[in-house]
Parts: sequence; C-alpha cells; structure tokens
Amino acid sequence: YEIKSALKSGDRAALAHHADSLFYLMQEQGVFSDLLIVDKNAQIVFDKSDRVAKVASWSFIDRALKSGKRADGMERVSDGSVVMGLAIPVKSRRGVHGVGVYLVELQELALKMAEKDGGSVSLISVAGDVLASSDEAPFKALVPELPASGIPTLQTKRHGERIYSISAQQITDSAGDALAYLVTARDQTDHYLEARREEWTLVGIAALALLSTI
Repeated sequence: YEIKSALKSGDRAALAHHADSLFYLMQEQGVFSDLLIVDKNAQIVFDKSDRVAKVASWSFIDRALKSGKRADGMERVSDGSVVMGLAIPVKSRRGVHGVGVYLVELQELALKMAEKDGGSVSLISVAGDVLASSDEAPFKALVPELPASGIPTLQTKRHGERIYSISAQQITDSAGDALAYLVTARDQTDHYLEARREEWTLVGIAALALLSTI
C-alpha cells in the first residue's frame, strides 16, 4: 500500500524508504537478488543495485504495465549478466501506477541449483548459447540435445572415461513461450560401474550354478 501511495503521489523519498524495507525482507528469504520499481511510463524510479540503466525495451515489463497482470522474462543488465525477472503491477481501481520488478541473476541461480542438486547446472538460451552455468565444461563437451517441446528429456552420454546423465527442460514465461533451457549433467560413472559389477557377479553365480549341475 505504501509503495502504491508513493507511486501515485510521486514521492521519491517515501518510495525509496518503503522499497528498501521490501528489498531487505526479500533478501532475508534468499529468493531474489534485486528490486526495481518502475512507474507507469516505464521509467525506473527505484533500483536497489543500480545495475539497470533502462527498461523501456523490456517486453515483460511492457506486458505487465499494459495488461495489469503479472509477467516474467529474461534480460541482460548493464554489467553483462543475464537476469530473470517477475513484474507485478502496482494498481488500484484507477489503473496501473507502475510495477515492482523482482530480479534474480541467472549465474547465482545456477550455482545455488548445482549446490542443492549435486550436478552441473547450465541455463541455455533458445538459440543454444550458455547464459549461465555452474560449470560449462560438461555442457560444451557433451553437447546435449535440447527438447523441441515442453516435454523434459533424459539422455546418457559418454565423454572419455566418464558417463553422464543429462536432463533438459524448457523454462517458459507466463504466456507459455520458451525463455531458455535448464540443463543438468550428473557424472554417473561410479553408479554405472557398480551396476555392471553387480550384473557380472550375478552372471558368475549363475554360471557356477550351471556348472555344478553338470
């Protein structure tokens, strides 16, 4: 409510105060890395990190301002990194007064996912370029196939002496359009070799049992 009132009145000091409070609360939850407040003319009136020069060309913000509904997308900021953003309209019965834009840096997201998942995580553009990665080496070496539809894929590939399982799935925006691909590669060599040893052990037991009947 306070941010909406400050946007409507054009009170930049009050807007910064309340947006700061929201940002620090958001940081404690560890979900987003940056917060923008954009007015109804697509002008930035608050940017906590000061990394975004302008958003007039950001299509998902334009959609949120025009539709009054949430919209998401990916864009590149001034330091060259790629961010994923969620734009939430700030509105009243009189219309949309602006949007709050929550941003997360893709590189930070890839590192967090890799730490949690235990694999190598890459975020790949629709054109096939690496946008962010916890470790680019497996993706570049294995060259996995990216799914042509929204159905996730699971592949097994060998590189040198190592065997990898690779999962890939589309990341779509709120309109259902593909934004990028999430690709996770896991080294399954030890698991694969253990499975083979168990198979050969069973084969050996079966062979001994057969010989004992002769």
